[in-house]
Amino acid sequence: MFVRWRERKSVDKQPDHQLWKAGKVTYSAELVESYRLSGKPRQKVLAFLGSIKQSELSSVTNRYYFWHQLVTKRMKEYPLRTLPPEQHRAIFEALQHC
Repeated sequence: MFVRWRERKSVDKQPDHQLWKAGKVTYSAELVESYRLSGKPRQKVLAFLGSIKQSELSSVTNRYYFWHQLVTKRMKEYPLRTLPPEQHRAIFEALQHC
């Protein structure tokens, strides 16, 4: 099990819409499990942990919301709360390094 960060760029679907301008970057954190199927490596997303926009990284308030409201609360939901404490620590450490 590991944390995968995805970087997504927004696409301008509505040119006059102020919230979704083209080229803005959003980072999403997912908890992923690796396995092999017919000898080929595959990955399965176990849980979506949260996302934050690149423009929000400099704001302490937005980073707090990301950690407290998204990640911490999601780690307490059913499939993740059954993980041992060592894996919880490993997940939080992986999130901090990215």
